[in-house]
Amino acid sequence: SIVVHRAPLIKDCEKDSNPYDNCQFEITEIPTNWASAEFNDNAWTEATKWTENDVGPKDGYNQIPWGTSARLIW
Repeated sequence: SIVVHRAPLIKDCEKDSNPYDNCQFEITEIPTNWASAEFNDNAWTEATKWTENDVGPKDGYNQIPWGTSARLIW
């Protein structure tokens, strides 16, 4: 797996009143042709699939129309 959106970078701010401004985040560029069947992802670590209870999704999670095949992975 590859993480392209990582947050929060400062774990202590998770309950901050203004987490968007104070927690910081990191966005990594998606590799060229990463969705192609020929893309070599052998160096990537295997993703772990989590349940909603494991992750504890935050506000707004239930407002997204998730497809039945959507999974939470890290």
